[in-house]
Formats: sequence, structure tokens, C-alpha cells
Amino acid sequence: IQYISGGIGSEESDAMLLLGKKWPLTLEFAQDHPQRPLWVADVQVKITNSKKKVIFDALSDGPIMLIELPADQYEIEAKFEERTLKRKIKLEQGKPVKLPIIWPIR
Repeated sequence: IQYISGGIGSEESDAMLLLGKKWPLTLEFAQDHPQRPLWVADVQVKITNSKKKVIFDALSDGPIMLIELPADQYEIEAKFEERTLKRKIKLEQGKPVKLPIIWPIR
């Protein structure tokens, strides 16, 4: 499965988000903060398909990850600083999805 991760700095994050409009799935990683969520990196991402098979497992080295996935239903597990968040998504052909994943303040 092809993917790109990055988005460190405003120029790179703007470019990644623009590119993401052509990818089936864009994940954005942040940690909640009183003023606004703050981008985070080093997030372990595991994706399970509708047949309960892990089809993707990679580390995002930036706050944005673009992933090339076929249309299906998926469960995404994102782990940051030993805390895992899970999200379910449905991808449809030709309908890119942008999914923010935001960890609450401890």
C-alpha cells in the first residue's frame, strides 16, 4: 500500500493537504490544547479491512499521512505516546476522506 507521511512546517503541511485531495485517505494527527490542537508526529498507524485483516502498519514521521486504499470499510488504530485511538471509516471510489485524529489532553 502506497503512502506518504510528513507535513513538518507550514509549507510542507500545506503541500501535503493539497496533495491529499487526490488520495483516498488523509489522516491528520494532533493533540488537544486549550488554544487549538497541536500537530504531532511519530504516530504508529495500523489499518484493518472489513475482513478483519491488518493491511497496513507504518509509522507516520509527520502530522499528515496520505494512504492509497481501495474502497472498503476500515478500522484505523493510531498510537501516540502509548495511547491508542480507534476510528472506523468507509472509503468510496472517487470520494477522498480527510480524518483528523486528536488525542485529548492527559
